[in-house]
Amino acid sequence: MRLAEAGGGSPKGEKLWATACDLVRALLLGVEEHLPDLRPEIDLREHSRDAPGVEMVSLAVNFGAQAVVGEVATPSRCGFEVRMSGSVRFSLQRPAPSKSSSQPQLTLRVHGLDFDSLLECHAVFKSLEKDLGENGGLSKESAYEWWTQNKDTEYPLESSKFHRMIESLFGQRAIQMMPKQIRIDSFWGFLHNPGCSIQSFTFHADSRSKTTLTARRNPAKSVEEVKLLETCLEVAQTVLKGNRSAGERFAASVTNFAAMLHGPDMGQSGADAAAIVKLCSAARWWGPGPDGWGKFDQTWGCKDKRNAFGIVVEEQGRLLWRLQGQADTVHAAKPRVHKVATSAATVASEVPMRRHGELCCRRRAKQA
Repeated sequence: MRLAEAGGGSPKGEKLWATACDLVRALLLGVEEHLPDLRPEIDLREHSRDAPGVEMVSLAVNFGAQAVVGEVATPSRCGFEVRMSGSVRFSLQRPAPSKSSSQPQLTLRVHGLDFDSLLECHAVFKSLEKDLGENGGLSKESAYEWWTQNKDTEYPLESSKFHRMIESLFGQRAIQMMPKQIRIDSFWGFLHNPGCSIQSFTFHADSRSKTTLTARRNPAKSVEEVKLLETCLEVAQTVLKGNRSAGERFAASVTNFAAMLHGPDMGQSGADAAAIVKLCSAARWWGPGPDGWGKFDQTWGCKDKRNAFGIVVEEQGRLLWRLQGQADTVHAAKPRVHKVATSAATVASEVPMRRHGELCCRRRAKQA
């Protein structure tokens, strides 16, 4: 299958195709990197039917009886984990002419990929309901005040991922200097995280030659989830409309994730596709920090490498993969601490390179 055809016959379309492949490759090669003993079965198929909206190529991966779970590094400030079920499937749809935009777009349908909210998000909210909700006293403001007064006793840093995540954001000096309402709104949003089961990703080429990404959720499964989604949308509107630029600076991963889901609903672009690919990529080094919340968190070191001037000289992913139901076998072992490089050239020489599309697993290619 020719790349130009898959991308809609234009350089921008080819870039969309490449970015979609980057996202799938980041997820699958990340599992291979962290769980080398896992030998998934791969079923790759090209589809010959030539019609808009139908599948061009599909990739089904069977991990076995257990799902694989990617813990998101705490400094990314995302209140969810990434989970691929025992059987996950990706399929690229042949582009259809767009009536609303002259820019090309490409849709990647997904089955078996979920962004599950942290269980502690719900546990903290239940604690708030118990202490504040009986007399109708639960609100954004009272929830934040309860948290500041009870966080250290009810959810100590050494055992609470949720607390460390909040501290990683609110502990920044720049955030502390911003209006208190920003912290109140953000905390309320973390509490109402419904998780996200992905139905499809759509990659867009905007007028600045930048690739953006939007996503469609699978339908809500309960009334409770619908209510969480409504509150989550309200918070996203507040954050994206009023503070998106600041969010992309101080909490790029979670801000872009919100833009991916809600940006177009409020007249904004979707996420920076590169930020979502990085979020879905495996970390290559990690380890605890020297003090504060970081000394209790093995993912503290999941950050990009910067030189003395603060310029990023090497990027890395944000996920640590494990089998669902098992201990955190990847990062509970000896931390991977990246050695300091003296120059960008030295950094580049240390990065292990993979060939495009390389997968260490059994592959069966079939022609549909």
